Amino acid sequence: MRKLSLIFLSSLFILVQSCSKDDDIPAGQTLIYENNFDSDDGKFWLGSNENVDISIEKGNYYFLNKNPNRHFYVTVAPFFTNSATAATFEARYTLESSEGNDPAAGGILFNFDSNDKSLIRIQLNTEGHFRVDGYPDGEEHENYSDWQPHKALKIGQANTVRVEMRDGKYYFYINGTEVFNMNPVGTLKLDKLGFSVGYKSIMTVDYVKAYSKD
Repeated sequence: MRKLSLIFLSSLFILVQSCSKDDDIPAGQTLIYENNFDSDDGKFWLGSNENVDISIEKGNYYFLNKNPNRHFYVTVAPFFTNSATAATFEARYTLESSEGNDPAAGGILFNFDSNDKSLIRIQLNTEGHFRVDGYPDGEEHENYSDWQPHKALKIGQANTVRVEMRDGKYYFYINGTEVFNMNPVGTLKLDKLGFSVGYKSIMTVDYVKAYSKD
C-alpha cells in the first residue's frame, strides 16, 4: 500500500495515499484508471486515528471525519503525465452527517501542493448546494463560486462529480451538467487529486475514474 497524504485544514499533517464507474468518456480522452472499490487495489489509504475512519465497505470507499470543526483531506499520487493536454477525474459519492445535525460536506480536491498546501476543490453538501473554492497560496481561502443550489444536484442520493482540464480551463460537472468553469490558478494542470471531507461528515465513494489525452 503506497503512502498518501491525509491533511486537515489547520496545521496537523498525516501521511497517506490514492484513486474509480460511469460510462460517459470525455471527448478524445482515454480511460487510464478505474476503481469501483470491490477490493483494495493498494492505491487508497485505509486506516483510522482519533479524527478519521477510512475503509472499504460493501464496494465503497468509506471516509468518516469525526472531528467537530475541521475538514480532512486524502490525496493520491499523480495520475497524469506532464504532457497531458486534457485530463478528467470523476467520482460518484454520497454524503451524510455523522451526527444528524449540521449539513455534511465533501468533494474532490486537486492541485494539492505539499510544499505550500495550496489546492482547488469542488464540494457538495447535504442541503443541495455546491461550491468551488481553494487556497491559492495555501493560507488565504478563496471562493471561486460560493455555495449555491443547482437543479443537477440530487439531495439524499449519490452524485457524480467530474473535474475536466481542457481548452486551457477547468470545467466542473455534477451528474453530467456543467455547473461552473474557471481559468487556472497558476499553471494549468490536474494533479495530486483526492477527497475533502467536512467536519462530522461521512463520504461514501462508489467509484473513481481518471481519463487523459496526451
